[in-house]
Amino acid sequence: MNRTKLKQLAKRRLDGKVLLFFAVILLVGFVEGLVGLVPVMGFLATIIISGPLMISMSYIFYQLVAKNKKPEIEDLVLGFRDDNFLRGLVGYLLYAIFTFLWSLLFIIPGIIKCISYSQMFYIMADDPDIEAGDAMKKSMKLMDGHKMDYFLLQLSFIPWYLLCILTFGILYIWVAPYVSATNAAFYKEISSTKSQAIRAVKEIAEEIEEKAEEVKKTVAKKAKAVKKAAAK
Repeated sequence: MNRTKLKQLAKRRLDGKVLLFFAVILLVGFVEGLVGLVPVMGFLATIIISGPLMISMSYIFYQLVAKNKKPEIEDLVLGFRDDNFLRGLVGYLLYAIFTFLWSLLFIIPGIIKCISYSQMFYIMADDPDIEAGDAMKKSMKLMDGHKMDYFLLQLSFIPWYLLCILTFGILYIWVAPYVSATNAAFYKEISSTKSQAIRAVKEIAEEIEEKAEEVKKTVAKKAKAVKKAAAK
């Protein structure tokens, strides 16, 4: 996985559009913050809208890196249309519950599972027919062999976050869209036909290896039986 190429793609796509995509991120954050301020029901309402909003954001940034498409008003409410709302809600609950449960086994397993589930909202945004549970399973499969790539990619943004602090948050105007676009580019890369083909070949090779091992054990067992019978 070439992190430099992913970041270069994100920069090219954001050229001249940084403020627009930052406005999208700011608007979504404002909506979540506003809903969270509602007395008593704010926390529950935030949980309800977070999943659908994540589908919308995933779709917007994936369309940016895949098709160089600017966001439209209807894209912001994509996660609330048709079956997306329920899929987003269920997906968010599954993500939160399973990540929490794995975190109970110490921090490291929680982080690993969080990374494994990281692509599920891109998957739901990319495939409107897939259910939340299947999207989670597909995310785990896509991330097989790429978890360290994703982890290192996130670590590479730390200097940018530090610069955001030093600039009193001003640089975040550029960093927030940059990080989101790069993560969308990561999904594009691992979900590409080439990556799928490589993964399929790897799975076939592993299956052949497993069957060869089974045949080897069976042959050894029969040879032992024949030897034992001959000794009698």
